[in-house]
Amino acid sequence: MIKQFLMNPSKNIVYALTHPSYTFKVLSRNLISADERMLASILSITIQEVKRFLNEPLDIPEFINHLKECENVLKDVVGSIGGDLYRKTVLA
Repeated sequence: MIKQFLMNPSKNIVYALTHPSYTFKVLSRNLISADERMLASILSITIQEVKRFLNEPLDIPEFINHLKECENVLKDVVGSIGGDLYRKTVLA
């Protein structure tokens, strides 16, 4: 979350101040690791493994292969999946 915030801090500060309820929701979801918990339960892995994957760059072949495996599993369950599988949060 900090990395996304630091990419364009002035724009993000203005957005956070003009949308306080959204900012509070995003911060609270990050504090309780809600997104990581959801992914961990779907993929049957630990929250720490999800967090480790989210911190890895996409140029590591093992990580990309794991994402592709997860995408295939989720396609079977949910159907077609777009780029949302690869996004962590929407606070930019």
